[in-house]
Order: sequence, then C-alpha cells, then structure tokens
Amino acid sequence: MPNERDARLMDEERSAAAFLAAVEKIQQSSPALTSTGAAILLAIHQDIATDSRSIANRLGLAHALVLREITSLSPRFLRVTKRDTRTQRSFLEVTVEGRALAASSSRI
Repeated sequence: MPNERDARLMDEERSAAAFLAAVEKIQQSSPALTSTGAAILLAIHQDIATDSRSIANRLGLAHALVLREITSLSPRFLRVTKRDTRTQRSFLEVTVEGRALAASSSRI
C-alpha cells in the first residue's frame, strides 16, 4: 500500500501528464502555437501562474524564453495587464480567444 509521499508523487505525475496532454490538445487546435506558448496559455488559464516570472519558475523555463513567447501570444491569446520595467516581469490574463482555446483542451 503506498505511503503518503508515494501517493503525493503519483498525484503529481498524473497532474503533469494531464497538463502535457492538454498542451498537446491546444497545439492540435492551433498549430501555429509552440508547445511553450500552449503551456504558458494553459498555466495562466488554470491559475497555475499569472506572471511571467512565476510561469518560468513553475514550468522550469528561462524568464527570457517566457517573455519571448508572451510577445508571440499577445494580443491574440493573452494580454499584459502590468509590467515591471526593472525586472521585466509581466502580469498576464488570457483573452476571450485564449480562454476558449485553453478551455477546449479540457473537453473530451
């Protein structure tokens, strides 16, 4: 019988697998998006992280890479609501089109 730690690891693995499957589904729906762009869109939509620095940390990516993807996702799929000029941290929200695309990834 799995202990609490093993159960938590299994839950994390299932969550990660579900997230990656949703990213793949978003990419299939919108082939112009990179897997990184789809992951960023989904992370914001699912409230995993809503600013560029947190997204970079949660997804294990360089902040500069996340900022580059944000540029390609804006303004169609997401909107920058606030930007810290010193750190370049961008606070984000999905647009109506981005929300619809991200939501479609969870439909069967």
